[in-house]
Amino acid sequence: MNEFKEFQGKNLDEAIEAACRHYDLKRDKLEIEILGGGSTGIFGLVGVKKAAVKARPRKAVSLQEMTSEPEEPKAPRSEEPKAAAEPAPAPKPTPEPKPASEPKPVSEP
Repeated sequence: MNEFKEFQGKNLDEAIEAACRHYDLKRDKLEIEILGGGSTGIFGLVGVKKAAVKARPRKAVSLQEMTSEPEEPKAPRSEEPKAAAEPAPAPKPTPEPKPASEPKPVSEP
């Protein structure tokens, strides 16, 4: 694959446009890494830093690769066909608990 190449501009948009012009590709066809956003400095005179990016063309992906889903490994087929699964038996209803009777007060002799 192509190596990244560095581009500079007054701001990020200009640096990216320089990369687009160099490769003669649109922005979405480039792989772009931002190195620095740049700054205008004091009053645009002192401390001005240019924006810098690294760019290279994206790897071409065929339409078939984009639309195909990854294949899952298939389980080995057994020689004998499996019997149809029987439905699980219905759960037995549980009897409702009887209400507890109140204890009778104990009389003392």
